[in-house]
Amino acid sequence: GVNYVIDFVSFKTSDSINKPNNCGNKLASSYLNREWNEWWEYSTSPWIYQHVGTDKYLSYGTPSEYWTVSYVGTSPGQEEEEQQYEYPCGPIIYFGHFTLSDLLGCKNNKG
Repeated sequence: GVNYVIDFVSFKTSDSINKPNNCGNKLASSYLNREWNEWWEYSTSPWIYQHVGTDKYLSYGTPSEYWTVSYVGTSPGQEEEEQQYEYPCGPIIYFGHFTLSDLLGCKNNKG
């Protein structure tokens, strides 16, 4: 499997993705009561409604407050049967929006 971690604080081998930093693209709550092997799961059909941006698949799960995640060719909120996709092998897009104050407040998960 795979898991995408985007952050502004260095990630060391002693860190764990289930304890993300405050400006990272992950939520610690997404990992609660989940087995380690679930952390790496990803959808082979990301164009299907709720396969990206939810905790169904943690590779590109529910983003933190600064981030959005989407699949090219879908519209948020479309029902599964309404999904239209242009690129079945298209990219997963992360978009972060931060103010200068937000960036100055980025800290590691230890404070």
